[in-house]
Amino acid sequence: MPESSPLPPSSPRGSRRETRLLLLTLVVSVAVLLLLARFRFPDRQPLPALSSLSSTPDPLARMAGTGMFADMRATLTDLLQRLQLSVVVLRLTPDAPLPQIGLAADTLTGQPRLVPALRFREDLAVTLSSGRARAEVLEAGEVFDASLHAHDPSRALSVYRVPGRAMPALTVQSQANLLTTPDYFAFVEAGVGGPTLRAAFASRLDPVPDSTWNASLLAVGGLPPLPAGTLMFTLSGRLAGLVSAQQDVATIVPGETLLQAAEQLPPRAAGSSAADAGIDVQALSPALAKAASADRGVIVRHVDPAGPAARRVEVGDVITAVDADPVDAVARWLQALARRTPSTTVTLQVRRGGKVIAVPLTLAGADRALPAPSTSTSAHTGTTPPWATQPGLTLRAVNGSLDVVRVAPGSPAASAGIQPGDVITALPGRGALSNTRVAAAYQGLSSGQAMLVALERAGQPLLVSVEKP
Repeated sequence: MPESSPLPPSSPRGSRRETRLLLLTLVVSVAVLLLLARFRFPDRQPLPALSSLSSTPDPLARMAGTGMFADMRATLTDLLQRLQLSVVVLRLTPDAPLPQIGLAADTLTGQPRLVPALRFREDLAVTLSSGRARAEVLEAGEVFDASLHAHDPSRALSVYRVPGRAMPALTVQSQANLLTTPDYFAFVEAGVGGPTLRAAFASRLDPVPDSTWNASLLAVGGLPPLPAGTLMFTLSGRLAGLVSAQQDVATIVPGETLLQAAEQLPPRAAGSSAADAGIDVQALSPALAKAASADRGVIVRHVDPAGPAARRVEVGDVITAVDADPVDAVARWLQALARRTPSTTVTLQVRRGGKVIAVPLTLAGADRALPAPSTSTSAHTGTTPPWATQPGLTLRAVNGSLDVVRVAPGSPAASAGIQPGDVITALPGRGALSNTRVAAAYQGLSSGQAMLVALERAGQPLLVSVEKP
């Protein structure tokens, strides 16, 4: 019987043996690596499942249950305790709407609201408000009266006199350090039971020059929606700033700027009230400037028929100065009024119909409710014919005004921002209002010229410019 020869390497039986040895080697290697990792990282937590991460977008929520979250919670708890004496909860009941300064929409409702105020002296606290509100301090279940000590209407910055309390030294984070790197910050809001606090990550901080504050503010990205007036602290307890507005990004008044402004506000005289001209103005956009033949100033969009400017100032006038104080922005107009007292006689420099006239008037007290400014703009986007003879409006005459029933898409009226439901109240400088007058005024324009149209929208005055293509 012949001897059996060994299997060649390429035989099926030899291949299976080599495969088994290779798999065994891999299994042993993985087991050794896992064992070594267990000894090397004994406290390492397993990574959460991808599904759990995708269903929890908040980074702080993803940290729940970890050592890092426990540390953050302890930090915030300690910080809230330390801020109890530095932050005052004010309940403000507005007597009138706030001027347009970028504050949240709920500040225009006239309903009581809670705001945090920073105590920078034992009996003084600063916050954002209209200055026309009854203020009360909520503290430990009790309610105390607070009085307005000083106010700047251009920045809506108010200093209130509050019950005196001993307070810890207030430290401020420098603006240079704030710009160094993104970080977590604590944001303090107001609650019925006292200040409330939450942490948020500021992913980007950029300086933004601001003429109203005469300083650079901070545009901070990555933050959740925050009410205007929210206070911002570092996690170590340093004041970082105050939220003045929030749209796509939050605008922060740095702590140094805030405290300097609060300290410099002159106290109000006892029994005094803010001066009022009975005029509501808006910024002079390029389209309005073209229609009004003016290159600077603020444009009048409403005149109180019972106010000091009645029959002296007209809708569509452009105010360029109050006495010797130039007016080139709404904030400058408010500052000019804030520096004067009721019964003061002033002279307004007004541009009307291409001419500059001086209008003297005596200021009254600001005890009337000014219409809340609209946030709409009247930027012109440009159109082409067939709008040579009509602006694209369907109007209905009602009690001396014209209701806008329809606005043709792409028309000059649509480009000006006019909307169905608006009420046309006047054509400044063009006489009595009627449907025929609107059509005639528009037809009388040459290509590239514009006319002013005074509107009411949701009860609030607005001035727009309709340009003929």
